[in-house]
Amino acid sequence: MNKIRMGTYFRTELLKKLNIKTMSNDVVLDVGCFDGYWLSTQIAKRKVGLDLDIVKQYSDIKYVRGSGLNIPLSDNVFDKVFAFDVIEHIPPHTEVKFLRELHRVTKKGGVIILTVPSKDIKIFPSFMTNYVSNKWGHEKYTGLSRSDILNYLKEINDIKYIISELNTRRYLNMYFLLRFIWPLFPEYTKLILRSIATLDMKSPNGTRGYYMINILKK
Repeated sequence: MNKIRMGTYFRTELLKKLNIKTMSNDVVLDVGCFDGYWLSTQIAKRKVGLDLDIVKQYSDIKYVRGSGLNIPLSDNVFDKVFAFDVIEHIPPHTEVKFLRELHRVTKKGGVIILTVPSKDIKIFPSFMTNYVSNKWGHEKYTGLSRSDILNYLKEINDIKYIISELNTRRYLNMYFLLRFIWPLFPEYTKLILRSIATLDMKSPNGTRGYYMINILKK
């Protein structure tokens, strides 16, 4: 059985294509890191992974068990803070608290990068979208709209932000096929996923995939 989650592997490849990365002198926090796979692919002065469900797999990562709603770390510590597909898993009406915690631990001039499924995300076939969303643990909602994101961001002081659309149509259209072959032929599936990441990165923007939010702490 492949230990890496398929979605985690695809996201890592897509982020690489989008040039989302850390630098050698960065102090970095990945909220919702699980086993720290994405963080393990990065170079940084210090890597910290936070999650309620920790699997300690990489020796260069300091794992911290805790909630993104009450991060057990000091203020103004991190150059870069990441939270990939996390906000849709936290309890209802805690989104602003979550963003404020990310903001609190980020240095002035630091960057916070989040991804979140769109409210209009579509798996192929479309009637299976809600089923897959529930399997992903998105019981609160399928995802967020741009207006939802803006309403949360306006509650956070001293930030500048950019919201980008990641349509990822090839990945979402091929999701069931990829999910089927992933445990059977993991290395072959990785090759397909890398190709899909390249193509999806170049695809026109759209709201039936994901949003990426880049936040600068002023």
